Amino acid sequence: MRGYVIGEKITLTGNPEPCMIPRPYQWERGGSMPKKYQRTAEKMVRESDKQTRGLVRGIIVILIIGGALGLIPSVSIAVICDSFGAWVYALFSVMLVTLFLMILLFLDRSVKKEGDSRVTALQAYDFQWRSGTLDDVVREIVDITYTPENGEQYKSKTSASVDGELISPFEMQDTRFSTVKKVNPAGVPVQALKVHGTLKAGDPVVLVRIGATTLILPQ
Repeated sequence: MRGYVIGEKITLTGNPEPCMIPRPYQWERGGSMPKKYQRTAEKMVRESDKQTRGLVRGIIVILIIGGALGLIPSVSIAVICDSFGAWVYALFSVMLVTLFLMILLFLDRSVKKEGDSRVTALQAYDFQWRSGTLDDVVREIVDITYTPENGEQYKSKTSASVDGELISPFEMQDTRFSTVKKVNPAGVPVQALKVHGTLKAGDPVVLVRIGATTLILPQ
């Protein structure tokens, strides 16, 4: 068993603590950001929302198909048997599927509303931005659970270190991370993050803060 510990940090650099190099920085108002970064940020927001809504809609389709296949037998049994218990079970099944469907439709609508709101904020220059250097990415374990089926599972909070400032939550353009084993600068094997995509430690970046989320784009 791996044996994770709450508070343990898994970093892109492989260090026990994230690399944080303090540099002077200043957040600017949205109107001063170059147009090319504004267009990139808009595209990034739209793509992120499209992926999320696509996932939700996929679940909706599965629920509709699976729900229909599951309801047909229960309703058929209720019609054939014409008993109170069979009708109660059929009615409960219909209500349960309908409830889940309503929740997913509400979630889909909320994602769309949030995406439209972020695009509107970008177009109205209602955001802050700055340039900087990406020093590290850290995934801190905040909770651990164990089940016989899945074994040890952990929940984590991921932050990006830019000029000595920890940024979270964030979305990084065309970049994702996975946990791997590597040797740190001291020669010790450790858990670390592996980058997949555009950005890596040491790259110059542009930060776009919209509400509670910060977009991280390459310069």
